[in-house]
Amino acid sequence: MKSPNTSTSKRSPAKLFFVGIIVILIALVVWGAYASNKAKPNYAEEAAKPLEAALVKAGAVKKCSAGDTGFGPDNKKPYYNATFETNLNKDDAIKLAEQVAGSEGYKLES
Repeated sequence: MKSPNTSTSKRSPAKLFFVGIIVILIALVVWGAYASNKAKPNYAEEAAKPLEAALVKAGAVKKCSAGDTGFGPDNKKPYYNATFETNLNKDDAIKLAEQVAGSEGYKLES
């Protein structure tokens, strides 16, 4: 009866080099796609800047934001959202949001 081959197979240095080059090329392509998407402007974020400035001027505090340029494989349209905090009550906060949006030519609807 033959015993199973327990030795590990040896890979040639040329094979390892080739595999290494392929891995590096794939990493460069993925990084390049990510970097080129981030280098493009997010038009939705640019449109929101005057609104954000007006909210901050009125005393609101920006807590976080997120968005995408819309040029990636998973997003076809740019988007942007931001969260603000204020000490105003609900009705006054709604009035402030409507006033700021109106001053920039937007009409909010509920």
